[in-house]
Amino acid sequence: SSDAERIEGILTAADIARGLHKYGADIVGLPVNRLMTRDVKTCEVSASIADVHKLISEHRIRHVPVTRNGGRSGLINILDVIQGRLDDSETDAKSLRDYVAGRA
Repeated sequence: SSDAERIEGILTAADIARGLHKYGADIVGLPVNRLMTRDVKTCEVSASIADVHKLISEHRIRHVPVTRNGGRSGLINILDVIQGRLDDSETDAKSLRDYVAGRA
């Protein structure tokens, strides 16, 4: 990936809250690179929702940039992951009901 596509950091609400605590009102004049998290956890577009859920849980993060061959591709957040897991659970439950009812 080119330098223009490389993810240098991520600025989240948690980063801003830490910045407010540390710098107070002076935060508004600071460059993003003073506040952002530099050790960004990412996932490839081919990652499963379960993989992203594990990453979010292990690192206690809420946002994960999505990459394609090392370049930026998108952003997934914890709400997207939860919705994906709920959708999977509903599909599993429907399949089980169909099986029990003899429709599968």
